[in-house]
Amino acid sequence: MRPAQQTFVEAMDDDFNSSGGLAALFELVRAVNTARSAGATEDQLKAGKETLQKLTGVLGLRLVEKKSAGGDADAFIALLVEVRTEARKQKNWALGILIRDRLKELGVMIEDSKDGTSWHWA
Repeated sequence: MRPAQQTFVEAMDDDFNSSGGLAALFELVRAVNTARSAGATEDQLKAGKETLQKLTGVLGLRLVEKKSAGGDADAFIALLVEVRTEARKQKNWALGILIRDRLKELGVMIEDSKDGTSWHWA
């Protein structure tokens, strides 16, 4: 049994300690999000996400993956990321920061790496 599962099971066995069970779930979510932020791949996150699905199911919760807004919004965000990339090439740091910060306010996370810039919905 994985540590997160063990903590959850122990909490739930303790006279149905739902607050302890939820605390264990939040710790698992935090661990998955921390790993994702550190650059873990979806394949590396798979076990944690599956465990989270299984454990929330015990409580009758159904987790649904957040989907992107899709369509025109995605195309427009991709265009803004291109503009930001070009601004950074021209050392227009203020414009690059403005685009990044405004997109973040809208729930779009921009990630810069040696391979380029990518984005995803937060």
